[in-house]
Amino acid sequence: MGTYKRKETGVGVMACKIKKQIEINAFLNELKLYRVTLSKRSLKTIRGQAINGDLIGAKKGLRKLLKKENRIYQ
Repeated sequence: MGTYKRKETGVGVMACKIKKQIEINAFLNELKLYRVTLSKRSLKTIRGQAINGDLIGAKKGLRKLLKKENRIYQ
């Protein structure tokens, strides 16, 4: 028989996942503001990073692209 790995489904784990999802959604809504400024490829790359959970990398990439385009990102 194989070993059974129990999933963590505590309230704290779920709250953390929900909080992270809210942060990702907020970032994606903010990213929509830059549709006119950035190329489609750049937007899809940054969006993919955010969706896969690399929110810090996505924000850093957006900051670099906007700096390159002489735009401001907070």
